[in-house]
Amino acid sequence: MREIKFRAWDKEREEIVPVTQLFWDILGNLKTPDSFILMQYTGLKDKNGKEIYEGDICKFQFKRNQGQDISEVRFDAGEFKFCADGFFYSVGRCSVIEVIGNIYENPELVK
Repeated sequence: MREIKFRAWDKEREEIVPVTQLFWDILGNLKTPDSFILMQYTGLKDKNGKEIYEGDICKFQFKRNQGQDISEVRFDAGEFKFCADGFFYSVGRCSVIEVIGNIYENPELVK
């Protein structure tokens, strides 16, 4: 079972911050300030041992001997995915992944 962790983009301070507590309302809805964007940990680490989160921009290779693509990590239809050239690739099935930034601090890295 993968570890459930989050980090957040602080819109006011314009930086990634760790998430240490989440608060729920009486109906079970997650309550977060409007100044934060939550990003969930995929449970995977890149080739350098860095944790991979939603919103990370990564170089990835889907199959060995295939060229590398660059994409943002997204959560869609129950799994973490990359989207490149109109195709979706499951993050967990990629052979090589390297985190090179994130969409908030490095938006210029995404095509």
